[in-house]
Amino acid sequence: MASSKSLTDDELERIVNDPTFLQSDEETTAAEDEFILSDHDSTSEATSESSCEESDEEACIRPSADKYFFGKKQCYKWSKEAPPTTRTRAHNIVCHLPGSKRKTKTIDSTDILSAWELFISEDLLQLILTNTNVKIHDMSNKYRAPKPAFIRPLDIDELRAFLGLLYLSGVMKSNHENVGLFANDGTGRDVFRATMSVQRFLFILSCLRFDCAATRDARKADDRLAAIRDVRELFIDKCQKYYTPGAYVTIDEMLVPFRGRCKFRMYMPKKPAKYGLKVMCL
Repeated sequence: MASSKSLTDDELERIVNDPTFLQSDEETTAAEDEFILSDHDSTSEATSESSCEESDEEACIRPSADKYFFGKKQCYKWSKEAPPTTRTRAHNIVCHLPGSKRKTKTIDSTDILSAWELFISEDLLQLILTNTNVKIHDMSNKYRAPKPAFIRPLDIDELRAFLGLLYLSGVMKSNHENVGLFANDGTGRDVFRATMSVQRFLFILSCLRFDCAATRDARKADDRLAAIRDVRELFIDKCQKYYTPGAYVTIDEMLVPFRGRCKFRMYMPKKPAKYGLKVMCL
């Protein structure tokens, strides 16, 4: 049992005269109720703080749409603000000005043939000539004697003339005229008939080859572009050697019209040609 201590007369008098001592229990309870029902709502503060934390997390996960452009399927996002300026990496530094390189400066700008030979070089033409003559030899064995005049081996000058006719047919928008270019009734082109006969033109076109047919099947197992791989690599090497792209380039798809036999021929209904080979171009 706790011991009690007696109060002196002075202490009793001081307690009685203290106004707070005479405060009733009802007044104390009202004062406590007034504190609990104050204007400051601690619950709402806690809720707002938690919602701010959640909104900050969502802002980190989902950036504001005002700062970005979104793609059609929301898979791609582009920032509207430029990236911070930092030191450019070595592999992104353009060492040459856009356009032709120094090796091409010595060529006369009006000499079209010299400019063309930079990209379609002599070794590339020799590769086409060798493989085409192999096919011509195989085709000539199927004809009985006397063999037609248009069946004969191809030389470098005639190959250049054949490629020139293909360029002219494209320039004249005549790629769908077929043999009408050789017509002698006034609807054809005189330059075509003066260069070679229509039989010779069609024969070269059917025998044109860009690789060795004897080893093609083995190479096709690992390379779908085996039929034109060597010619393509030679052409790309010349493009990189004589031309420098600018600092700002983009990659886009291109459909090369083609309706022949090919394992990776594609059908794209929104393209004008619809059927062809899809190529990613710079």
